[in-house]
Amino acid sequence: MLNRDKLNKLYALATGKQPQEEQKKAVVNELNEKKKKKLVQDLHKYRGMYEDPYKAWTNWYRDSSKNISSDIADDVWSEAEKEFPGSPDQAKQWMRDEMQASVESVDPSAREIAMRNKLSQAPSWLGQEMLPQLQSTSATVSNQNLTKAKSAYKRVLDQKISKLDLTQLDPEVPVEQHVMDAIKAEMLGLLEATKIINGRFTAINPDGQPQPLFSIQDDGTMAGPEQQYITELAEPLFTKYIQSAMSENTEMLQLDNRAATGATLQQLKSGDLDISEWQSAIGLIGDSDGAIEAGIQGLVKKNPYMDQEELLSSALDINNIKRGY
Repeated sequence: MLNRDKLNKLYALATGKQPQEEQKKAVVNELNEKKKKKLVQDLHKYRGMYEDPYKAWTNWYRDSSKNISSDIADDVWSEAEKEFPGSPDQAKQWMRDEMQASVESVDPSAREIAMRNKLSQAPSWLGQEMLPQLQSTSATVSNQNLTKAKSAYKRVLDQKISKLDLTQLDPEVPVEQHVMDAIKAEMLGLLEATKIINGRFTAINPDGQPQPLFSIQDDGTMAGPEQQYITELAEPLFTKYIQSAMSENTEMLQLDNRAATGATLQQLKSGDLDISEWQSAIGLIGDSDGAIEAGIQGLVKKNPYMDQEELLSSALDINNIKRGY
C-alpha cells in the first residue's frame, strides 16, 4: 500500500502539480522566507537611526521579536547572532538577560504567561534553558490554583452546612457516623436536599420516600481522586459543625434532665406523687435513698393523720421500692 509521501510524488509526476497540502506548505514557507528577509533588512534601517551599533541591534531585535513566529524563530536568531556587535556568547547572554527582565513579576501566574509568550518567539536553545524555570513556575501556579479552589469549595460547603438543622441529629449515634453520612450526601450531590429525619441524615429516594443516608449503597460514585479530595476538605468541616451541634444537644438534654429532676424531687417533697410513681421518680433522679427520704417527708407532710393500717401499707410499699420490686 502506498504511503502519503509516495502518493504525493506520484500525483506530482502525473499532473505536474503539487498536491493541495504541499501547495499550502510551499505558500507558508515562501511567506516565512519573505518575513525573515524583511526582518534582517530592517536592521539596516535601525543602523541608520542609531549611531551606537549595540543600541541599533537591541532596538531592532526587540521590535522585530513582536513579528517573529515559532517556526522562524531559530532562523531569525541565526541571522541576528551574526549581526550582533559582539561574540555569539555575548549575544546569547543578552538574550537570557532580556528574557529574565521581561518575565519578572511577583505574581507567578503573570510570570508564567509572560514566559510562554516570550518563549514562543524565542530561539529553541533559550526554550531548553528556560524549561526548568518554566516548569517550576507552572507548578507554583498549579498549587496556587488548587489552594484557591479548595478555599472556594470550603466556602460553598460551609454555606450548605449552615442551612442544615444539625441540632436534630440523634445524640446517641457517634459523631463519626453522622460525619460519614454527611460526606456520603455531599459526594452523591444530595446534601442540599438532605434533611434530618429521626435523628439521621436523610435523602428522598426516586420513589419520593425518605431514605437514611447510611442505608444508601455506594454505586461507585464515591470512588476516585475527586471524591478523596472532597473527603479531605469536607470531613473537618462536617466534624466541627456536627460536634458543636451534638454538644449543644447534650447541654440541652442535661438542662432538661436537671429541670425534670428538680420538679420531680419537689413533687416528692410536697407529697404530690403517689407511692406507685416513686419508682419512676427514683429512676429519673438517680439517687434512690435521697428520693425515698424526700418521698417519706412528703407523704408525712401530705397525710399527717395516717392511721396504723395506712402507715404499715405505705411502709411495705416503700420497702418494696427500696428492694427494687
